[in-house]
Order: sequence, then structure tokens, then C-alpha cells
Amino acid sequence: MSAEFQAMAVEAAVAASALESAATAFHWTEKQWALSLADDHCFGLREDSHWLAVSAYQLALDEATLLNLAVHPRYQGRGLARTLLRAGLREMAALGARHCFLEVRRSNSVAQSLYRSLDFADIGTRRGYYPTHDGREDALVMMCTLPLPEIST
Repeated sequence: MSAEFQAMAVEAAVAASALESAATAFHWTEKQWALSLADDHCFGLREDSHWLAVSAYQLALDEATLLNLAVHPRYQGRGLARTLLRAGLREMAALGARHCFLEVRRSNSVAQSLYRSLDFADIGTRRGYYPTHDGREDALVMMCTLPLPEIST
């Protein structure tokens, strides 16, 4: 697969929303994506005219926050999240970020493993942060120092 890393423009809001809604039950709306694409730093992996994975970061001074990361279900398990995350973190470091923060569902052990493999460490918990079908779920707060060490994977 030869997916290309690209910055995303506001026009990608419909595609980003559709991709994320295919990937998760609790997703951003098209309006939320449009706002993030206009105000934040959004990147994706694209093959031909199709977005395979999307991400959004916010930058405040020297701190980046990963707001969203989604891989279309058809392309999950192929390392695209790792590729997109590493490239996005490099971009954020180039823009002056020295740390990156994120929240991840306590139940999402796959994402936690990915983040830990890229030097994210647990730094806290946000109680009842995420909606679920029957209530709320805690988020783990994680942080890494940028730039990331160069890792071959």
C-alpha cells in the first residue's frame, strides 16, 4: 500500500467525518471536523482520492494535543495508525511542539499499546470522559516528549 501523508484542507470534512463514523460509534460530526480542519492541524493518509486515515492536533505554545485519530476499518491492522501518528508528531515537533498529550479510552488496549510503543506514558485519568452506549467511560491521559527518537518501525 502506498498511502501518502498529507495535510488536510477544510474541504475534507465530509470525508473525514464519513471515515471516522465507519471506524467508531462515537465520532465527530462533519461540523466538528470542519471546525478542526479550519482551526487545527489535520493530517491524513491518502491513496488516490481516498482518505485511509485521518488525525487532528491542536497546538498551543509548545504543547500539542492529539484530538482525533481514525483509520477506516477496511485498512485497520496494516500499520497506518502508526505511520500517521509518527508523521503527525514529526510535523508538530517541526511547528515547535515539545510535548504531545492525548486521551484514550480505558478499554482501547490496542490504541494504548500503539501510543506506548511511541514513548507515550500514562500521566492521569479523566473520569467519565467518553460516552458509551450505557453511560460513560474513563480516559487515560498520556504524554510524550518531542521530537520522538527515530525508530525504524
